[in-house]
Amino acid sequence: MARRRRNGDLNLFTAAGLLNFSREGEIERIKLSPKTVVIASIVIMGIVIVLNLLRI
Repeated sequence: MARRRRNGDLNLFTAAGLLNFSREGEIERIKLSPKTVVIASIVIMGIVIVLNLLRI
């Protein structure tokens, strides 16, 4: 008879093959504060608006 896995060991996304990760090493991520993300998005929106207005 096949052995059953514990529910805590089985993640739904990894079981479906949607996520692929290794427990041995973490991938380094770019760490940005929420404040930086908001400011960067406002700057990008401003640039897009200015470029659209100049194309009139």
